[in-house]
Amino acid sequence: MWNIKLSLLLSSIFVCGVTIRIVSGIALQCDEKIDLCKINCLTGNIDDDVKLECADLPKNNSLVHILQLDFKKLIGLQVQHSDLTDLKHFAHTKLEHLQSLTFINSKFNLSVLCDITESTPYLTNLTIIQENIQELKAKYFEKCKVNLTTLLMNENKMNEIENDALEIFSEYLTNLKLRDNKFIQVPQALQHLRKLQTLDLSNNKIKSVSNQDFLALNGLKSLQKLEMNELDCKCGLEKEVFFQWVTNKKFPEVTCASPKRLQFKKLAHLTKKDLCDNAAQTNAMVSSVVVFFIIVMILN
Repeated sequence: MWNIKLSLLLSSIFVCGVTIRIVSGIALQCDEKIDLCKINCLTGNIDDDVKLECADLPKNNSLVHILQLDFKKLIGLQVQHSDLTDLKHFAHTKLEHLQSLTFINSKFNLSVLCDITESTPYLTNLTIIQENIQELKAKYFEKCKVNLTTLLMNENKMNEIENDALEIFSEYLTNLKLRDNKFIQVPQALQHLRKLQTLDLSNNKIKSVSNQDFLALNGLKSLQKLEMNELDCKCGLEKEVFFQWVTNKKFPEVTCASPKRLQFKKLAHLTKKDLCDNAAQTNAMVSSVVVFFIIVMILN
């Protein structure tokens, strides 16, 4: 293992076919660990594209100390199952090549996100999972310098997004995942994302989409893929603009939860006859039974 202290300040050496980078007397090598972070080299060269995967970091700004080792081309950073409560001074780290940033169950505070983006001009992918962010507020992003194309915020117990919270992403965001949260209706904040191509709202608590809720989806002119909860496909849904929109767009991932005869059926493949015929037959049958019993009572 080459994670040893050397007297050299900063250089790269080639040993037995392996490039080792020396920073502040610490040797950095592909597929080895520095503290609690594993170094993954995408090309096998420590001086080329590198991703760090960190876990179980303690509450002492250790992540900042690791990043200050000045990786030559750090393009990806993942932190999970850690305590980043006191994460500070991110803007002073050298992250100019970072493209992908992931926090999973790390007690990450969104209030420091803009500090991070000060030093990440090429950041395009941001993933925040299991961070217990119940409400997404505009103040988290309003001063950020971001050109995100992908934003994943799954499993955060989120139930609300302020109307202008996502406006800063309108020019570049193409992929948004908000699955496994607690939304009961489509967030109106989505209407600003005119470049969005993929939207995942599955495993929330959305059972239907009213005409008012649909206004947010109608603004997504570039949308190509929509994933949602299985919906209540009752008779009358065919009158809603959401049904007409899904039918025209032919989104195959939007399916029915009820009634039972339509369970798991693709909404885009259904017609008014599919939605209502069985209901009409049921009502007619009930009416016939009622009439029959009335006649029997009269004859008796």
